[in-house]
Amino acid sequence: MTKRLLPHAACSTGTGRTKKNRRGAALLLVLWIMTLLAIMVMAFSRAARTEARAVRNHGDALQARFIARAGMEAALFRLLSGEPLPVEGAPEWLAARGSAGRGGPWIQSVFLPPVSFGGGEFRLRIQRESGRINLNRAGGGLLIPVFLGLGADRETAEIIAASIQDWRDPDGSALLKGAESRYYRSLRPPRTAKNSDFDSVRELRLVRGIADGRLPVSVFGDGVTWTLLEELFTVFPKADEKELPAVGTARQFVFDYDRITLAAAPASLLAVLAGGDAAMEARLRRLRVRGELRTVEDLKRRMPDAGRILAPLLTDKTGPVLRIQSLGYMDGAKSGQEVVLHMDTDKRQPPDILIWNEAATLTGPGPGEAGVL
Repeated sequence: MTKRLLPHAACSTGTGRTKKNRRGAALLLVLWIMTLLAIMVMAFSRAARTEARAVRNHGDALQARFIARAGMEAALFRLLSGEPLPVEGAPEWLAARGSAGRGGPWIQSVFLPPVSFGGGEFRLRIQRESGRINLNRAGGGLLIPVFLGLGADRETAEIIAASIQDWRDPDGSALLKGAESRYYRSLRPPRTAKNSDFDSVRELRLVRGIADGRLPVSVFGDGVTWTLLEELFTVFPKADEKELPAVGTARQFVFDYDRITLAAAPASLLAVLAGGDAAMEARLRRLRVRGELRTVEDLKRRMPDAGRILAPLLTDKTGPVLRIQSLGYMDGAKSGQEVVLHMDTDKRQPPDILIWNEAATLTGPGPGEAGVL
């Protein structure tokens, strides 16, 4: 005899399972909703933190910019007034009183110790452009050795040196191994020689010997880079700039641009000209930090071998153009400013501002680090 379930039992069992299934589904839905809400809260929280951090970083960067500007104004004021720089902890030979006058001791290729200002700090470097090779005035006697030191062979160094002079001179006659418009018109795309002053160091990319890759120059890397060339060369003062000390005076300021000022020359340039390596550059930096490399005689005495090579290319005289760099720091943010001035050698006229860059990309020490030579 077959056993049959009562109708109400069957209905009771099915209804109980359905209720359980519904309750399980509702619980699962609630859990999913809670999970999604938690994810949304985390996302909003992270976005809020990111935005707050961005605002804080922007504020720090803005403060660093104005701290750098304060450092620039302090340097300019002291250059014009003759007061010493507001630097504590500098070596005596750097902190000594002296301003833009010839041989001013703190006008070096070194970032000075930091100066506290507005909750942050600024660091200054005041250099004479005569410590670099002037692309608009230097002759082959200085240009050839530097390109040899950068790794070019003799033929390439002579081609680049002659081509630099042809690029800037106003005539159309090419020097031996040089290049004028006739050569540049044969290139693809064709162009002409500029026949006027270089406006920037990177204009070298257009000059024969570098434009054709005989001396490879890269943006990054261990070889010759544009950053290195900008450290070794300058375009100031230009050939068309007069160097009279003041209006109405007859004495003309004379500087030999086939030499560079030792006290203002980067250690990297001295090492390149001497055909040295990283060890020679490091030793030159150490001597300068200790104040033992201020004159050509100091170099001959401290490093006789390098002195014999470099002495004909160096001078203790200084040129009229100054480059002031100010780095401002605020809680990890860094901002750089740079000004290039043509100073009146007798200080009877205000300086001519050649460059004023409030967003300069400068390579310098971090907060608390030693100065960079």
